[in-house]
Amino acid sequence: MPVSFLSEEQRSRWGAFDGVPDPAQLGAFFHLDTAARRQAMAAHGARNQIGYALQLGTVRFLGTFLTDPTNAPAVVVDYVAEQLGLDPADLKGYGEKEARWDHQKLIREVHGYTTFGFEQWFGLARWVYRRVWNGSERPIVLFDLATHRLIEAKILLPGVTTLERMIAGLRERAALRQYRLLAAAPSPGQRRALQDLVLVEEGRRVSKLDRLRRSPTDVSGAGVAKAVDRHLDLRALGATTWDLSAIPPGRIAALARFANAARANAVDALAGDRKLAALVAFAQVMEPTSVDEAIEVFDLVVGDLLRTSGFRGRFAS
Repeated sequence: MPVSFLSEEQRSRWGAFDGVPDPAQLGAFFHLDTAARRQAMAAHGARNQIGYALQLGTVRFLGTFLTDPTNAPAVVVDYVAEQLGLDPADLKGYGEKEARWDHQKLIREVHGYTTFGFEQWFGLARWVYRRVWNGSERPIVLFDLATHRLIEAKILLPGVTTLERMIAGLRERAALRQYRLLAAAPSPGQRRALQDLVLVEEGRRVSKLDRLRRSPTDVSGAGVAKAVDRHLDLRALGATTWDLSAIPPGRIAALARFANAARANAVDALAGDRKLAALVAFAQVMEPTSVDEAIEVFDLVVGDLLRTSGFRGRFAS
């Protein structure tokens, strides 16, 4: 499973202004109430006053501080300076002064922002893992949700690779847990039967897996018999005896879709527990599906017989 899933463009936008905030965003994140204006005006000199207020709005908006606060868009600087009754040009040189670090520390203390340490990493990791295990969200969606959660909790964003690796690692951990649980469900005899599904038997052109995943298409008495035999073959794999309640159904269904679509030799080539897990998921999903499909073929055949007998009856009368 790849550790890196963000594009270079996505990484470059992390913790930075992606364009110019619109009026609604300016009002929501960069507006200074009475207390914030008082804090800003307590700084020494116009440059520091604008700088403090700018950093306060920036951390609200981005969830982090800029290394050089003066890299904020001009419209943001203008908006903040106007509220303080100062000239935006007074900000010049602020990004080179040590005061910007003191202001960041003060903002964290006054406004309740927390740096991203082990405690914050662990709490976020638990939240992400629950979503990974119970859902099927793509990595980039999880990344955006985690970012939003950190910002809401006033936890300063970590480096982009820290969060990216966390999500990739947790997805891998959840997948390995799923494979392990699925592979442990069958008995030794059932495991052998499942693993034999990917083999091409002597005198056959395709594997049993290929035959079992092929939905019935023959609407006839012989077709009903074939559909029932297919169901009995799937049932013989033992899916009804497995307790898979610890695994979310969505995860089983996703793995079954892979086993149902991939070539048999691709399934056979899977490493570790993944091969057996994919076959277990396939059997678990396809066993009840084969019942429905057999019943559907039977209904179609009976319907044809009834229509034929009705037609003959009308013709005879």
